[in-house]
Amino acid sequence: MRRNKMSRRSLLRASARAGVGAVGIALVGCGDDDDDQSVTQVRQSEQQQQQQVEQQAQQADQQAQQAEQQDQPAADQQAQTQEDQAAQAQAQAQQVAVGRVGELTVPDLSGSFSQLDPVTGSGGNDHQHLWVGHDNLVGYNTELVPDTSRSLAESWEVSDDGLKIIFTIRPNVLFHDGEPLNSEAVKTHILRARDLEEGNTGADVQFIDSVDTPDESTAVFNMKQPFAPLLRILGDRAGMVVSPKAIEEKDVYLDRSPVGAGAFKFVEEIVDDRLVFEAFDDYWQPGHPKINKITWHLGRTSDQAINGMIAGEYNAQFSPDSAQVDRLTDAGLTYETRPTNWTQRYWLNMRMEPWTNPHLRRAINWGIDKHALLDVVWNGQGIPAHWGWLGPATGPDHDPNYEGYIFNPEKVREELALAGHPDGFEFEMNTFSGAQAIAHDEFIAASLAQFGIIAKLNPKPSPAFWREFWDLEVSGHSSSMSVRADVWQQLAFVHDPLSQSRNVVPESENDPDRVELVRLLGEVGAEFDPEQRFIKIQELNRAMDTAAWGVNFFHHFARTAHAENVTYPLFADAKPHWGQGDVTITA
Repeated sequence: MRRNKMSRRSLLRASARAGVGAVGIALVGCGDDDDDQSVTQVRQSEQQQQQQVEQQAQQADQQAQQAEQQDQPAADQQAQTQEDQAAQAQAQAQQVAVGRVGELTVPDLSGSFSQLDPVTGSGGNDHQHLWVGHDNLVGYNTELVPDTSRSLAESWEVSDDGLKIIFTIRPNVLFHDGEPLNSEAVKTHILRARDLEEGNTGADVQFIDSVDTPDESTAVFNMKQPFAPLLRILGDRAGMVVSPKAIEEKDVYLDRSPVGAGAFKFVEEIVDDRLVFEAFDDYWQPGHPKINKITWHLGRTSDQAINGMIAGEYNAQFSPDSAQVDRLTDAGLTYETRPTNWTQRYWLNMRMEPWTNPHLRRAINWGIDKHALLDVVWNGQGIPAHWGWLGPATGPDHDPNYEGYIFNPEKVREELALAGHPDGFEFEMNTFSGAQAIAHDEFIAASLAQFGIIAKLNPKPSPAFWREFWDLEVSGHSSSMSVRADVWQQLAFVHDPLSQSRNVVPESENDPDRVELVRLLGEVGAEFDPEQRFIKIQELNRAMDTAAWGVNFFHHFARTAHAENVTYPLFADAKPHWGQGDVTITA
């Protein structure tokens, strides 16, 4: 809380160091009405004291100490501590600002992002700005391991039975609107993430029953059941804490002016033009951020992005066109990759024709040569999704001996016959209007055409091509499912009726596939033992392949290109992490 009145000690110190002296302060403090006489006395005193400023400061300190010992209230002492801390923080912010170098300028193929709010957004592309403006209750490092140095909680403790998680909230953290971070702010955010009807994080935090706040620095999560993925999940949208004042004032927070506690604060968004965040001077991490600004230039084509990188208009790009990598490297730009579980796929609505028929869903799963797709369209920049969702990058969750859908013409014809469509069928599919995305889906359409399966592609700009799917205007769209720190969250996003996919999974709660997948998701989430988790998650993966609620083609490499003087880490989640102190630009 701000104090409206300075403490006596502060006044004494300030006056002495300014050359006013104890006489002036005595007059100010007593509210003397004889202003002319008071000013004359003070000025005479100042002239005599000008050469003795340091001595006056020492005397003021002694007087202040005596005053504190005799009659200064405890509230004044506490207020002075707060004033000293504020002064120190301001000085630190000024030092940080002086040390910042440069601006990150990024071409983005989207005309806009789905949302600037972590709870209501739905696009995987959103994360790059969400992590810029919002820090997480539990942040994770490049290997997706929870890391206290990147977290708004300075520590946490899980009870032996897994039913309580106690978070100690980091002190002296401010949101961009000046509101303090405390346990009540955490509670407000988490309950909103769980309960907001317009939100998309309900499945992620569905097992949090309640949040207790015994004091300002302690938040206790009471769990409905043990839930092993939660700490890693809090490194994603659900853990990006937003200002409680912003939540109250902005209702469902849909006015696209985010207020988080991240290293950068929102400046402006102009659709199809730019999105701008600037460094937040009161950021809690000393020495961060290391740059002044991040600007996304929106609605660029793939060629515009590559040409702009080569020309020096932009100094960083995530997921550049893999077919043009040689142009980037020949121009002296740095190009980096990392295998991930970022999955390119067709999203299907099991409530809309023709995808209510599981045999048709399985037919297109068997009908794609994933190796050829990668080589022809993606320049080999990925790994075929031959193991269902659990590719090699999932580490302990990956089973190299499991075989999912591998190109098999006989299986395609078998499933078509079982579906009652032996000669094939037609369907419409939204796709992104970018050149590489169209090439990808044209390859898919040509592959399926040999079986009489006709895919009518509808190229549209982002985010329209995938928003129409979630708005139930089209039965499917072609895009990707981005990585989550715990693969459970990735799987739940697509298969849990409480998730973003709630309107595209089979409608009946008694649907056998739906019942089975919900059961297995619950068992995997509750399992802390690594060996038992492996057994259960393999069972879940096989059940998802059988249900065929979509088509997984391959797992992307994380790909990034940047100027030589720009550095940032490449995370295993295949997303840009440009918040905190992650980006450095040398002059």
